[in-house]
Amino acid sequence: MEVVILSVQTKEANIRQIFGSTPYRIDFYQREYKWGRTHVKALLDDIFHRFEFDYKTSLDATEANIDNYYQWYFMSSFITNNYKGKTYIVDGQQRLTTLTLVLINLVHLVEKFNISELIGVLERNIYGPDLSGNIYWMGQDSRRNVLENLLNGTTPEQKTITEANMVNNFNEIKRYLEVKLDNSHKLHSFVIYLLTKVLFVNIHILEPTDVPMVFEVINDRGEKLKPYEVFKGVLLSPLDKDDIENTYLPTWIKSISSGNESFMHKLNTYNSADISNRWNRTLISSFYHTNKDFQDFKNRYSLDFKPYQAFDANAVEERQRLLFDMVKLIWG
Repeated sequence: MEVVILSVQTKEANIRQIFGSTPYRIDFYQREYKWGRTHVKALLDDIFHRFEFDYKTSLDATEANIDNYYQWYFMSSFITNNYKGKTYIVDGQQRLTTLTLVLINLVHLVEKFNISELIGVLERNIYGPDLSGNIYWMGQDSRRNVLENLLNGTTPEQKTITEANMVNNFNEIKRYLEVKLDNSHKLHSFVIYLLTKVLFVNIHILEPTDVPMVFEVINDRGEKLKPYEVFKGVLLSPLDKDDIENTYLPTWIKSISSGNESFMHKLNTYNSADISNRWNRTLISSFYHTNKDFQDFKNRYSLDFKPYQAFDANAVEERQRLLFDMVKLIWG
C-alpha cells in the first residue's frame, strides 16, 4: 500500500524488500555510523523478544509457518530521497547498517550449521552482482571494504569512526547471536523471521528541496545532533551534492577521524584575524542543535562569515580543511 501526501511517499517493507536491488548512499546530513554496544544490544533484544515469544521447536522452519504463526515486528521508519538516479538515506542509516552487520554474521552461522540453502538468500540481502563487481547495498565508499572483509572473515582497516564502529559492532553481534542461535532449527527460523517479518516504513521524499526541512524536524524531535554536525550541514548544503560527496565530505570525515595536524600552525595566524574570531565564536557555541538555532545564533552575534562560494577558488580547499580541523579541536 502506498500513500502520497504532498511530496512524501510512504510504503511498508521488510528487510528482504529493503535490501536486494537498491544501493543506498548516506546523505551528508547524516552523522557518522556512531552506534555502540548499547544501541546494538537494544535492537537485538527487541527483535529477539518478539521472535522468541512465537518460537516453537515443534514448528518446521518454513516461510509459510513463519508467516502464519509468527507476529510481525515493527522496527522503525527510514527516510530516503533520490538525486540524479541515486537513492540517499536521509534518516535511518544507523539501524540499516547494523542490520547489514547482523546479516553478515548470519551468513557465517548458517555456514557453521551447514544450512547451505540460506547462504545465497542472506548474501543477496547484503550485496548484488554488477559489471564492475559486487555492489553492497549499504556499502558506500569505505563501507564496502569493511563489509566485504567481514563477509570474507578478514579484519578490515579501521581508519574512520564509521569503520571502527562497524567492526566493533560486528563482533558484538557475533557474540550475541552465538548465544541466542545455538542450534540449526532456531537459526533457520530466525533467518526467515528476520527477512520477512521485521518491518519498516519507508518514507520517501520526492522533492530534494524538502530534504533539509524534513531532516531538521526529525533531529528536533529525536536525538539531537551535535552542534558541529549542524554546522556541517549549514556549510555544505548550498553546494552541489556530487561536489560534496567527491570533495568536501571526504575532507570532513578525514578531519574528524584522524589526528591531522598539518594545518595546526596556521591556527595562530587565523586567531588574530577578524574572520577567525567569527568562526571561533560560531564553532564553540553549545547552543544550537538545529539549522534555525544556528541562524538565530548567527544573527544574535552578527556573525557575518563568508560562505565557501565567496572564497577564491584556490583557497577553498585549504580554508575548508582548516575549519574542519578547528571543529575537531573544539569537539574532538
